[in-house]
Amino acid sequence: MSLLKAELDAAEKESDRIALYKKTLDALKKYEEVATARKAAARGTELSTLKVKARRLEIEISLEQANIKETKESR
Repeated sequence: MSLLKAELDAAEKESDRIALYKKTLDALKKYEEVATARKAAARGTELSTLKVKARRLEIEISLEQANIKETKESR
């Protein structure tokens, strides 16, 4: 998440930020699948699954906000 924040700060265009959010979202979805599988196999906890889900939801919200901002800028 620290790397994402640094990359977002360095991004010059909103479209670059959107690409970063999408890339991060894809990775978090995979992490969420792994966390869910670990919980199902009794090797992980519900807490770890929920933490990944919370981060994914944060990124989804940020992505939607960036999409709205880009739409407004393009008008």
